[in-house]
Amino acid sequence: MLNKYFGILIAVLCLSYGRALAQGCSDPGICTSGSLNAANTQDSTSKIDFTEASFEELLNANVASEKYRIGADIVYGIGDKGTSIYNLVLRFSMRIKERMLINVKMPFAYISGNIGTTTGTGDLTLTMQNTFKSGKNINMAYTLGVIIPTNNANLKYNGEVMPMAYQSSLGLFSALAGLSFRYKQWSAVIGYQYSFGSNSNQFLSETIKLNSNAANFTDQQKRASYESSKNLNRGSDLIFRLERGFQIKKLSIAIGILPILRISNSSIVDSTGADSLVFNSDGLTLNITAGISYQLSNSVFIKINYGSPVLQRKVRPDGLSRKTVLIVGFGVKLW
Repeated sequence: MLNKYFGILIAVLCLSYGRALAQGCSDPGICTSGSLNAANTQDSTSKIDFTEASFEELLNANVASEKYRIGADIVYGIGDKGTSIYNLVLRFSMRIKERMLINVKMPFAYISGNIGTTTGTGDLTLTMQNTFKSGKNINMAYTLGVIIPTNNANLKYNGEVMPMAYQSSLGLFSALAGLSFRYKQWSAVIGYQYSFGSNSNQFLSETIKLNSNAANFTDQQKRASYESSKNLNRGSDLIFRLERGFQIKKLSIAIGILPILRISNSSIVDSTGADSLVFNSDGLTLNITAGISYQLSNSVFIKINYGSPVLQRKVRPDGLSRKTVLIVGFGVKLW
């Protein structure tokens, strides 16, 4: 039975990798926030009905009601033009009520590609998740939160402004909300993220002067191939997640799909100083996801999550394109 489940997981990983063409798990923040996260990383208290559980059930639960949870993820992604994106994501959760958690997520990024490298802090995400219905076979929760930029999304390399693919932050304040539902081994999520205003990025590919006689002509061509993103105003995102879980003793496996719908086109400021809609920047990105987590003890767990696209938006000025995303992380629960 164990070999069967691992075979399913490996098959999905291979399929999703082979079909990854351009737009990946372009998570604007909401997909990994609170109860909207992958099923194998959600609050395990969802499996316990505290109002009716017996004392023995509470004692034998992997996580009954830990007060704090700390963790770290190492995230690797392949972005625009083969850009390599490394993130160290620190996480902290605090239970303020029996079924209510406050979550904090803070990433640190290193980005390297064909026109340079950048480093910086990512967007700080603060969420509150509340499980309003829980039991052995069913769980329902909602998540509310904000995303706070830690820089103005205008990082430079050798004095030159870099496109959004090289920015560690989106440079925008955002609000998010969502609902999650679990029935036995199935889980579903719907979420919405709205970004306010425009960021301070100044990259405009059309202003890059191409001189075929210049020694750096090849570098000029590479820079000009990136999407313009000056004063980017992102469209809103609607996400859906559907997953099927498999539990094998202390091992949890989740396989699913993650559609991200950009509801409206983004806009930028063009070379004339006018606001300009980025046509075809709206639309659907469809990702296949898979993950495993293993409970090393009642307090410590490790996880691996993977995502890759099968469908993409045509134009992506926000730099969130990912061909592949791989997350390796661990967590510690404290009482």
